[in-house]
Amino acid sequence: IVQLQEAIGAVKMPESLSIESLIDQVRDRLECSSQLFDFDPPKLPSAGDLLQDALDQLSRIATAAEESPATAQVPIELLDENRQLKRRVADLLQVARLDALTGLANRGYLLQQLSERTALHRVRGLSIGLAVVDIDHFKKINDTYGHQAGDQALRVVAETIRKSLRDDDLVGRYGGEEFVAILEDANPEGLAIVGERIRSNIAKAEVVFEGKKIPVTASIGLVEGQIFGTEAEFGEQLFAVADAAMYRAKKGGRNQFIVDTLIAPNDGPQVQERSRSVAVPAMA
Repeated sequence: IVQLQEAIGAVKMPESLSIESLIDQVRDRLECSSQLFDFDPPKLPSAGDLLQDALDQLSRIATAAEESPATAQVPIELLDENRQLKRRVADLLQVARLDALTGLANRGYLLQQLSERTALHRVRGLSIGLAVVDIDHFKKINDTYGHQAGDQALRVVAETIRKSLRDDDLVGRYGGEEFVAILEDANPEGLAIVGERIRSNIAKAEVVFEGKKIPVTASIGLVEGQIFGTEAEFGEQLFAVADAAMYRAKKGGRNQFIVDTLIAPNDGPQVQERSRSVAVPAMA
């Protein structure tokens, strides 16, 4: 993987082509090819998982080398090279977790963290929250000011959301102009405070491109719930409810938030009930 990263840099591939996207493309094309020949290839892990495995292996090697009595017999150059390789893999792992444009967590890492944090909250008996933030009229920004201006708006909104959350919360770019935040130990009242803080901060944020100020607002759906079912099932339902709340905020006039609650049903995890909604109307 390190050699692959160096090769991408050596041939001056487009900056948008990362190791993660390249491996994902290879996996997708392998899967398409397998359908033509009617065979099922082994599922390739994600780039992030590959990098994590590589880092874990290097960590074990480095630890074993440092603790082994035979370390003194190992050339110092080899030990230094191993440490440098370990740092490079750690850097690549960090890159694989980030969205290149905004610097926030990318979709893959966000979903991984949602699963892990859901499992932890189940053990602790705490509710977990999710916020879906979607920039209003983003296509109009691109059409009016250009895609570079749209990119600038994404960066400003991303930083604004990040600064509006607590250190323990995690926000990432889910795709396009949509952001998702995982909120620790959530409750409806707290989510309402967070929703208004994000909404108002985005509305006040200055997006400037080529000397022009671009007005930006966002619609936000927030949901909290006590974990039930599997982590995957719960995560899907939590996102579905937050996403639906965000769309209700858009239909209600945009530049507002709606808070919802996901309740564990009595007859199975596939049924969900919305029990709380709070909307803040768009400001003039």
